[in-house]
Amino acid sequence: MKKMAVLMIGCTLLMLPFGCLSRNFGGEKVQLQLEDLIERMASQKWPASYRFFSDLGVSSFRQVNGSDSLNIAFRSGSIGTDDGYELQFIEYRVSPALDGGIRFLYLKLSEGKCYKPDGLRSKFKLERYFLPPSPHANATAEHEKASMYKIELGEADLSLKASLDGDCLLSVSRGSD
Repeated sequence: MKKMAVLMIGCTLLMLPFGCLSRNFGGEKVQLQLEDLIERMASQKWPASYRFFSDLGVSSFRQVNGSDSLNIAFRSGSIGTDDGYELQFIEYRVSPALDGGIRFLYLKLSEGKCYKPDGLRSKFKLERYFLPPSPHANATAEHEKASMYKIELGEADLSLKASLDGDCLLSVSRGSD
């Protein structure tokens, strides 16, 4: 019981700097273009520090799973970029002990304006890879409708999910659960 109380206090202290209890959830705007945001994810020392988001200007996150989970997940609302792209959300995950920083980051782009990853191809070596079929998914599983790319960064690669033809970026992630 005492351990759970300490964990809840720790989670609360972690959420306060990010404005998790804010009434104005989502609708934020970062003063960066989408490509610059992805480059910051790629160049971030890993595991990422909790200041990563405040340095970007993102402050509203809410916890989206229980504190007794393997990793605690926090998710933002929608976020706009300077060049007009909209992120549906940013999610990050930390260990329940709250030590070691952010070990997983995920950006999900909103449908609408298509970001072509050509600029990233000129700055990074994008390696295309394929996810093996899951025996638990049907034949039209989502991963079969997308192209996957990775940028090798050493301790935690950056993964890019694009439309099947590779023309529109769908999401970006770094780290592992």
